[in-house]
Amino acid sequence: MIVVWQARSPSPAMEPAAPGVSPPSAATAFSGTSVRVHVTGAVANPGVHGLRVGDRIEDAIRAAGGLTADADTATLNLAVRIRDEQRLDIPVKRTVVDVDTSPATTRPTTPAAKPGTPAARTGTSQGAAVRPAPTAPPSEDLEALLADPATPDGRPRVNINQASAADLERLPGFGSVSVQRVIAYRSAHGPVQSVANLREAGISTAILRRALPYVSLG
Repeated sequence: MIVVWQARSPSPAMEPAAPGVSPPSAATAFSGTSVRVHVTGAVANPGVHGLRVGDRIEDAIRAAGGLTADADTATLNLAVRIRDEQRLDIPVKRTVVDVDTSPATTRPTTPAAKPGTPAARTGTSQGAAVRPAPTAPPSEDLEALLADPATPDGRPRVNINQASAADLERLPGFGSVSVQRVIAYRSAHGPVQSVANLREAGISTAILRRALPYVSLG
């Protein structure tokens, strides 16, 4: 009698899984129907996990140990099918910082001092000096600049009621704006008769101090 022995080849050994990677099941390890997905973010066991073809995102989350307490799935479609070599990142909820929007506390206003009180007499309020409002120099001061017949450098005065625009622009301090204001005043009101009229025309005190020593009214 002849006995025939048939030797069986050993089963292929499976490579050990890398740290943080779940090994595929025996049914799908070499069946050609498994996929590998890298799950990161707000899951209990992030890493590479083996799943079956046709599994969905919810299956990948389940394979990764489920969601953590701070997971945010509002933007995820858990029914989407996964694909091999896919990376699935589960977002974490953002921390909202409360901002105090209450109105700021306002300081109480200090009542004005009554006439006759020390603060009113000395011009101070709670120790702070109160400066009086600046006042324009008296017209007499500027009128004196017109009364002196001599000019600072000896050149003749300009008759402001007869001068042309070019002559007016030669006056110290006068520019095109001041010239137009004087001409407009003459057209609307007649001749300039005083310093007050020039102020009404819009000529500033600083310009008048420079120009009046060279101006005559007629």
